[in-house]
Amino acid sequence: MLLIEADGGQHSEDQISFADRKKRKYAESLGYKVLRFWNNEVDQNIEGVLEVIRMACKI
Repeated sequence: MLLIEADGGQHSEDQISFADRKKRKYAESLGYKVLRFWNNEVDQNIEGVLEVIRMACKI
């Protein structure tokens, strides 16, 4: 099971980052592998992002 998240720069703020870590731990406790990408990564390097996703699906 794979969960993919794309975030904007606002997620680098401390309070939001704490909430993201909490959500990630919860998802992982349910058996999900979590991949997180910044929006600009998706915009500027979609092939690299897709390769990471492809590799995660092979495992």
